[in-house]
Amino acid sequence: MSENLNKLFTPVRVVEEISANKTLDVYDTGKVFMLTSAGALTITLPAAGADDITGCCFTFICRTAPVNPMMGGGNYQIKNTADKITGFVRSSTGGNASDDLDGDHINFIGGTAVQGDRIEIMCDGSNYYAYGFCHADGGITITTD
Repeated sequence: MSENLNKLFTPVRVVEEISANKTLDVYDTGKVFMLTSAGALTITLPAAGADDITGCCFTFICRTAPVNPMMGGGNYQIKNTADKITGFVRSSTGGNASDDLDGDHINFIGGTAVQGDRIEIMCDGSNYYAYGFCHADGGITITTD
């Protein structure tokens, strides 16, 4: 019986594919987004200062590597409306792929990011905190305009 209860109460994460530009809202919290597009892709996060944003979290995984812009592709970009993203990205080569204390964009870089690269984002109500892992240095960056 306890095995059945564990199955019943074990949370299952919702997985959603994103292949076109998308604006997220609080109802997307907890989802795992699989990024796949032949060209550039932009995902907009909810405003970090919104009343109901505290505790929202999102996971983004590169399902299809973005194509180098020189080859007609583009970056996958996750953006915020203000400089509210603090975080870091580490690469499997041991390097520091990227870090920022006041970023407004997270970029999966075309021609560098590969399938399986990922970033997780959590909001405390006023800022987003991100951490990610990628295969190659510079595969994912956190930047400010």
